[in-house]
Amino acid sequence: MSEFKVGFIIQARTGSTRLPQKMIREFHAGKTLMECFLDKFVNRKEKVVLATSESKGDDVLASIGKQYDIEVYRGSESNVLDRFLNAAQIHDFDLVVRLCGDNPFLNPQLIDILLEKYAGEDYFSFHDANETPTIRTHFGVFGELVKTSALSKVAERTSEKFYQEHVTNYIYDHKAEFDVKTIDLPEEVDWTSNIRLTVDTEMDFKQMKKLYAKHPNVENLEELNVLFEDVRSNQELLGLMQNEIIENSK
Repeated sequence: MSEFKVGFIIQARTGSTRLPQKMIREFHAGKTLMECFLDKFVNRKEKVVLATSESKGDDVLASIGKQYDIEVYRGSESNVLDRFLNAAQIHDFDLVVRLCGDNPFLNPQLIDILLEKYAGEDYFSFHDANETPTIRTHFGVFGELVKTSALSKVAERTSEKFYQEHVTNYIYDHKAEFDVKTIDLPEEVDWTSNIRLTVDTEMDFKQMKKLYAKHPNVENLEELNVLFEDVRSNQELLGLMQNEIIENSK
């Protein structure tokens, strides 16, 4: 890994279609969802960049990023690919750890496992039992690794809005054009396909806020198992999650 300059880029904005302002709503202990997410990464040795939009509504996110003393890049609101690529190029990142800020249970140990196993691929992540890259699932605990050069290639090859909004989809939809590798989920975790820990809707926000109050510091795989077991023991919550999965499939 020493030959690669690695940077963490966090994607966040306030203009979400399904749940506007979710990133700046109070989430836990007086902190916003954005602040709770950033708490996980303030002590990383790698540079962390918050990539938000130039929209005035995202001034508050930029302010939060500066309060946390992390780099802030502001770019296109709709063309997220362009926003990511510019943020990576400005900071000379060879490899980007892509993170979505609306995943409050994103697990740092899972990122460390990916970084330890990375061997120079254009794209590297975990996959689920169906070999679907985990960024496309509803688990909400994963990041993904992507080379800046691969993002540049995507930008050159497509102008489709779908691929501009969903930064890495073009890569794993066109695997023949890239060096793509995904690996099995860690066997230490008892994975359950119907668990949803991302925040896209009002229902998600309410349920994740309750869960986070009980599990505010899920940093490793052991703690992730405890969280999963808690969710599995709550049939009502599992039912709500299943409904959200069906209605918000990626």
